[in-house]
Amino acid sequence: MSPRSPILTVILVESEESIPSKIYVRNKLKTAKEIGIDVNVIEIPETIQEDELIDFIGAYNERLYLTDGLIVQLLYQNILTSIKF
Repeated sequence: MSPRSPILTVILVESEESIPSKIYVRNKLKTAKEIGIDVNVIEIPETIQEDELIDFIGAYNERLYLTDGLIVQLLYQNILTSIKF
């Protein structure tokens, strides 16, 4: 049995202005595939509350079998009010 490919998960908090974020994620997807990394993209609406997003990230991060790396991509104006991770 061969080892599985590494898995990168991208949590993309979307908004109407998130085109730069989508381009960034698309470039990460392309590069990851070129080097043999599987990628999961989870799109979350910008209406999510900060505490809900933090809970979602924490719950996902605790399930280490789901991913080997995690990127949270959101617009600068949507930056979390405090670092809680």
